[in-house]
Amino acid sequence: MKKLIFFAIISIAGFMSCKKNNVANCSVTMTGIAGTYKLTALKYQQTSGSPETDWYTTVVQACKRDDLYVLASDGTFTLQDAGTVCSPDGNDSGVWTLTGNDIDMAGYYSGTIQSYDCTTLIFTNTDVLNSGDKVTATFVKQ
Repeated sequence: MKKLIFFAIISIAGFMSCKKNNVANCSVTMTGIAGTYKLTALKYQQTSGSPETDWYTTVVQACKRDDLYVLASDGTFTLQDAGTVCSPDGNDSGVWTLTGNDIDMAGYYSGTIQSYDCTTLIFTNTDVLNSGDKVTATFVKQ
């Protein structure tokens, strides 16, 4: 019985230590955020009291909804016109920056990061078209 309990404790301890080592870097840093993303939602709110409207299906062209945004940890940025290619294509490159929680994707999308869980990156930008408005962009890591 003692051997069984000892084996169970060792097995649980081993499992927990392995699980700890597999934790991804979800920090809001250049290295933590670096990766390939796709825009999956874009919402606009005219005032803090107004409802959000879906800009993803009404403003973002269909050929841009499958594009990939590649953010490298060295601050370089590549936009890949993947899937349905726009005419002319939307391939581009440049730099992306992260200052505190403020992100700027080469001028394509920018704002303050609201959440990041290693998979989904959500940030907002205010005063885009009018004073007091807000745009919320959601990017999912591919």
